[in-house]
Amino acid sequence: KHIFCEKPLAASHDDALAMVEAVNKAGVTAMCGQVVRWHPTHRRLKDMVDNGPLGGVLTMYVERRQGNWEGHPSWRLSLEKSGGTLLEVNAHELDFMLWLGGPAKTVYAVGANRIERAQDYPDFAHVSITHQSGAISVLSSSNIAVLGSYDGRFDCAHGSAVVDALFGGEIRYALRNGESGTVSPEEMKVETPVTGEVRALVEAIRAGKPSPVP
Repeated sequence: KHIFCEKPLAASHDDALAMVEAVNKAGVTAMCGQVVRWHPTHRRLKDMVDNGPLGGVLTMYVERRQGNWEGHPSWRLSLEKSGGTLLEVNAHELDFMLWLGGPAKTVYAVGANRIERAQDYPDFAHVSITHQSGAISVLSSSNIAVLGSYDGRFDCAHGSAVVDALFGGEIRYALRNGESGTVSPEEMKVETPVTGEVRALVEAIRAGKPSPVP
């Protein structure tokens, strides 16, 4: 049977590789549920980079800061069970950044635990990715923010884009030729993201094409 697996694939690199090997051996189609690829703002940014006015990414900064984990299920506080915030939550942002910037060449990260003593992993982290394309990306992640945010800045070959709310916010952009504009949420209407990702997998299976999220 074909497989749809929610993110993350596994809590360890070895387990993830074993899953990939099993899928390849079985000859089935498998897809990881990286649903932000079907969210309207993320999807439009991808189109603006690949096909639209922005051009290839040179550098990008994504910030996802949220409140504390107090009262959350015990598994979420365990690095062994959840993989920590970077894996359990920021798998979305890391996938998005690799989707825009291409495969990673090197990755560097720093973090610490300052407040959330109930969890056994950092409560904030900063990740720097140097992509094979030469682009450099930075992710800022936190689950101790009193004032939360989910925003991004994208400096590209032909211009820049800024998004104050990556889940459904407008895109503001300016190009090196002097043009500028906005893309409103109303211009980015798509089907429900979860429906979109499942539909993409089913269509790939029926057409004998590779998984939409390799």
